[in-house]
Amino acid sequence: MLSMRSTGSVCPLSETMHINARIALTCLCLASAPLFAQGSSSSSSSSSNAPKSGYVRRFSIGATLGVLGLPAVPAGSTTATSGSTTNIYDTTNASQRIGGGLTGQIAITNHIAVTASAIYRKAGFKLDTTTSTSTTSAGVTTITVTGKHEDTRAVTYEIPVMVRYYVKSRFSKPPLFFAEAGYDFMKASNVHTSFSTIDSKGANACCTAGDPDVANRMARGVVAGLGVLFVDPIGIRVVPEVRYTRWQKDMFHNLSAVSQKNQIEAVISLCW
Repeated sequence: MLSMRSTGSVCPLSETMHINARIALTCLCLASAPLFAQGSSSSSSSSSNAPKSGYVRRFSIGATLGVLGLPAVPAGSTTATSGSTTNIYDTTNASQRIGGGLTGQIAITNHIAVTASAIYRKAGFKLDTTTSTSTTSAGVTTITVTGKHEDTRAVTYEIPVMVRYYVKSRFSKPPLFFAEAGYDFMKASNVHTSFSTIDSKGANACCTAGDPDVANRMARGVVAGLGVLFVDPIGIRVVPEVRYTRWQKDMFHNLSAVSQKNQIEAVISLCW
């Protein structure tokens, strides 16, 4: 009888403990639910900070400015001698280093885009030829010096077309670094050349129009570059970059006046 009463007194206590444990577990789950909800909402809000069109828009257009690091026609001098006549050719660059125009970009994927620009720039050179001719008569040598000055000017339109690869997705927060490569085309327009002469007495005769001194009105080359995209507080895309172009044809090629084959250019673009 005693053992039966003792056994009966243990069972209600055990059931009470199990009920309390279930209540505690339920309370713990209810208390932790807001924390999981808060973590989920913060994650979704951080992904929604990026604009729907991305920091790199599907289509963008803007203005661009380029500055050449090297002269378009390097200064140089050559000498040619034939018999008693010596010609010295001196070239001076007359091209502008700064050019400007329009640029545009189409995003193909989240990392790849195609970009093209049209850059206007003035180009040209000055070529001075000094001719020395020696003659000997009755043992006396006489040297006659004459000169010729050429001034060639043109307007160029440069059109680089490149594929651009962004290291991060276009939806990632800037700065967004990229590399690019493609082809570069340049067309010369409105080319005109004038000449002036200096005779052996120093008299200057100016100026005579001549045939346009241009070797190739259309030049092409390969171009590659590196850059970075920033977005300012009002949404303008600021894109500084550095480009290198290796020209395959010379636009100007006359004696010492030869176009620069290696073009280094600093470019900045403002796009919308």
